[in-house]
Amino acid sequence: MEKVEIFTKLLLPSRLGSAVFQLCLEHLIKNHKVGISWDGIWELSDWEVADNEVVLKMVGQCSAPADSKSKDLKRLFDLLRPYYDQEGKDPHLFFEHLKFDFTDVLKTIVTDAKWEWFWKYLLNHVFVMPPTGNTY
Repeated sequence: MEKVEIFTKLLLPSRLGSAVFQLCLEHLIKNHKVGISWDGIWELSDWEVADNEVVLKMVGQCSAPADSKSKDLKRLFDLLRPYYDQEGKDPHLFFEHLKFDFTDVLKTIVTDAKWEWFWKYLLNHVFVMPPTGNTY
């Protein structure tokens, strides 16, 4: 299996970058649903494309602390933020909305039912969805 670097300054602030971001979210959420987390301890260099999926190559913790899901999601946002939040440039479309969700809304998610709702919401977030003009 060959490692493919997926995070670059050219790739991320684009439609393809949003798709990669969504694939990372899908991987984290899929693992969170079965109780696996990394407690926010990973770098962008720990992601790779393997078997047609974007995955964290590190082994996650099976008995992760309760707040570890939040730490993983916050880590993803914090590491990708510099690619989008560039001084002197307008923010990427819907990035400010995503920032609010990852900084303020994430603090309010405490029950399993709220996590289920938030995961669905993130996977369909306007930031990662294609423009409506591309759907036809």
